[in-house]
Amino acid sequence: MKFKKGDRVKFLNESGGGIISKIVNSNLVHVSIEDGFDIPVLPGDLVKVEPEKENGEAFFESEEESGHQPEAAPQEQSEYTLEPEERHSKLTYGKNAATQGVYLAFSPQDQKFLISGGINIYIINHTPYNILYNLIGKGEENHYTNLDFETLSAEEKILVDSIDRDHLNRYIEGYIQVMFHGEKMDNVLLPVHSHYKVQASKFYKENSFRKSALLNELALVVSVTELAAVEKVDDALAAKKVAEQYQAKSKQGSDDLKPKALIDRHKISPQEAEVDLHISELRDDYNKMGNSEILNYQLSYFESTLESAITNMYNKVIFIHGIGNGTLRNNLKKRIKEEYPDFGVRNAPFTRYGNGAIEVLIHND
Repeated sequence: MKFKKGDRVKFLNESGGGIISKIVNSNLVHVSIEDGFDIPVLPGDLVKVEPEKENGEAFFESEEESGHQPEAAPQEQSEYTLEPEERHSKLTYGKNAATQGVYLAFSPQDQKFLISGGINIYIINHTPYNILYNLIGKGEENHYTNLDFETLSAEEKILVDSIDRDHLNRYIEGYIQVMFHGEKMDNVLLPVHSHYKVQASKFYKENSFRKSALLNELALVVSVTELAAVEKVDDALAAKKVAEQYQAKSKQGSDDLKPKALIDRHKISPQEAEVDLHISELRDDYNKMGNSEILNYQLSYFESTLESAITNMYNKVIFIHGIGNGTLRNNLKKRIKEEYPDFGVRNAPFTRYGNGAIEVLIHND
C-alpha cells in the first residue's frame, strides 16, 4: 500500500496509530502519534484509515469536496519519490574528516542492523567545486544502465536511490564520470572517468561499514577520485599535448583508450604489482597530517589498490609498509584476515624488502 503525507494510519502489529508526517523513502515513513512524537515505521506495518462520513454524506459531496475527479489521470510520480531539493543536503563534518574528493557511499537505513534492510546510496562531493556526475551501472554481459545524472554543489551530498538489498546488483559495479566547475579556478580540471566494483559479500559483514564523518553514520564508502589526483590543464600548450596524446592512442586501437586501473600504476610484471605505502610516496602534503590521519590514508589506499587488483584479475600484490613500530603492518594483516579471509599473506622476499613488506596472494575464481 502506498501512502502520502497527511494519511491517517493504524499500526498492524500493535495498538494505536497516527498521521503520516514524512515520506523518507519507499522503505521508511514517519508517523506522528498522539503524544506529539514522530516515529519511523516500515510501510508494511501500517494500514490506511479512511475518514469516516455521516450517513448519506458521500452522495451529496461535490467532486471538489470529496477529492474525487472524474476520469482523473493517474499520477506518474510515486508518492515515495523525493523531490529534487530533498535529495540534496550539505555535508557536515569535523576538521580533516576525509581527504577531499568525490565518493560513492552505501549506508544501511537501519544503523543498528547493518546486514539487513534497505540501503541508501549517495554521491558525495567533498571538494570546493560544483560537479556534474554520471553514474552508470554495469550489468550482465556488459549491459550498461544510466542510474543517475545530476549536478551537485560544492561540499554537498545527494541521495541517489534507496533500495532493497535484492536490487544491489544494479549498483555494485559500474562507472562514474565527473566534470568539475567553479566560477574562478586556478586550474582547469580534466574530466574523471572511474571504474568501481564492490564485492556483494561486503554488504553482509558488519565490519564492512565504518563510521563516515562525511555522512555522520556507518557506511561502506568507495573513493571515486581524490581531488589531488585529478589531472589539470594549466595552459593551452598542455591542452594541445593532451589532445595529441589522445589522437595517438586512437590510432593504436580501442583497447588503449580504456581507463587505466589504479592497480596498473603499480604493475611490475604480468598480473603482479608493488604498492609502496610510505606516506611520502602517496602524498606531497603529508607533513600537514597527524599520525592517525596518515594511518587511515594508508589503509584506505591499501584497500583501494587491492580492490582494483581483484577487479583486474591480478594474482599477487606486494605492499611495502616499512619497519617502524609495526602499526601499519599489523593493521594490514588484520584487515586482510577480516575482509579477505580466502587470500594468502606472507612476508615478501627478505633479500629485496627486508622485513618491510608483505605479499597478498589473490585467489580469483
